[in-house]
Amino acid sequence: MTPSPNDGWNEFPDVAALDILMCVQVRCLVYETPLESEEDLAARNLAACLEVLQIHCVFYRVHDNIVAALTHAAARRTSL
Repeated sequence: MTPSPNDGWNEFPDVAALDILMCVQVRCLVYETPLESEEDLAARNLAACLEVLQIHCVFYRVHDNIVAALTHAAARRTSL
């Protein structure tokens, strides 16, 4: 499903940046040494995702921005 301009995702600019950050970081971790098999690829991908999820400071900032955007959107809707 592709987000439309009216579904609220324009309120969350950090979400796209977070996706890019995660993909680049995971790719770097997965391919830092040659792969032996598809099973190796799957195992490294899982391990890299778990490692990236440990970067708490990134997720706190995104969380704070999403909460602020939701609060702003809710206040705007109640004032209509």
